[in-house]
Amino acid sequence: MAIVLGHREPRWPSPTPFGTGRYHELVGGYTSGPFVPGFANDDAAGYSINIRNTIALYYYEADGTQITDGVWAGGITAADFSGSPSTWWQSGLFMDADDNKLYMLVKDTASTPDKMKLCHVDKAGTLVQHAWQDMGTGMTVNSWCLQKDGSGNLFAIMSNEITGSFARGFKFHFAASDGALTTSYLIPAAANTMGLSSAFYPYIGPTDNDIYLRVRGNIATYMSAQGGGSYGQILNATTGKGSMQIVLPDSQGRGPDVSVDATTSTVEAGFYWRDYWLGAHYTSGSGNNNMYTKSDIHNFVDAVARDLGYL
Repeated sequence: MAIVLGHREPRWPSPTPFGTGRYHELVGGYTSGPFVPGFANDDAAGYSINIRNTIALYYYEADGTQITDGVWAGGITAADFSGSPSTWWQSGLFMDADDNKLYMLVKDTASTPDKMKLCHVDKAGTLVQHAWQDMGTGMTVNSWCLQKDGSGNLFAIMSNEITGSFARGFKFHFAASDGALTTSYLIPAAANTMGLSSAFYPYIGPTDNDIYLRVRGNIATYMSAQGGGSYGQILNATTGKGSMQIVLPDSQGRGPDVSVDATTSTVEAGFYWRDYWLGAHYTSGSGNNNMYTKSDIHNFVDAVARDLGYL
């Protein structure tokens, strides 16, 4: 007799423990923002960096002693960058375990057009700032998924697409050597069947199958009495297929939107950090400490795309 197993939706991967010191295992999350592992070449085990929304970054030893070398003194804030950086200056973070640099996209929304520049800092607090790059007319500086490509340069996805020439989305490509900016379309012209939503903020991707995902947050935050589960957006950048509004599998406590209340049950940013990915909430300076290995979270994203018929 044949046994029909039926449909089984993708399961969120289990978060990966930080493996840092006791101080950072217990502190952070609700009000102080997530604590994440420090540099791969830290002076001792257990160091971590506190991502305090888009306003500041702090560097700590395992016992909670704040590191004050170079620009780490007092935390890295908008005041450490030349020009006119926005108060909420971060538009992307990427911790590289190979060259031991924390890369940052810094934004300036006071200029016309908006500007962005690539910077990086090391454990000694040496901050390197490349030249400001003008955004194209109508482009925004909201950009996520910052990471390195196969050539050693960096790229990010411009979010907040609107219509017309922006409907295909853009990739920002930054030269690691000098921060020079070039752009390319995210999806091919032949695949542009709908145009990307003005609220398309992909925080995860691309996977090996060129899938991007945004996790917006808990359904109950926006629609009362709707139960568990998260909603978001998904895109296959090769085919252009996707949806700007999907319901993700219930995380059952394993997702990045875990929260004690509605205030922090949205996911407003996502970072690739060494070999991990984490989500965070920015508006209130809050976030949770759920991190996933890059391979685990990418396998999950591909499974969701496959389940929904986009892969």
